Amino acid sequence: MSTAIELRAQIERRTHVDACFRWRDRHGIKHDPAKMDTRHVFNTLKMIWNNMVPEYYRVGFNVRLYSFGPSYTREYMVQAVYQLGHELSKRVLTSEQLRLLRQMYSYFSNVSALLT
Repeated sequence: MSTAIELRAQIERRTHVDACFRWRDRHGIKHDPAKMDTRHVFNTLKMIWNNMVPEYYRVGFNVRLYSFGPSYTREYMVQAVYQLGHELSKRVLTSEQLRLLRQMYSYFSNVSALLT
């Protein structure tokens, strides 16, 4: 079984998929992850991840940190990590995206404890 298929299977086992989930961007616009470009889904997940975990769990280079408003609760961000990760598990990813997703996934089992 390929690594991508294994990763998808692992994410699906851990994720309760909410078909109604929408990512709210900084302008308040809600996006259905299934209709977002792969690059957008991936970069949104990476942005959330890098902004919510301790520095030593961050992935990629030149990490940008953002301030999130009060509607971005801890629970919403945890849900976003799982929902966007699940969506990515159905996509064709670049080798770099797959590498970074694998790195993030290695922490998924403990994501609630990682988020501050």
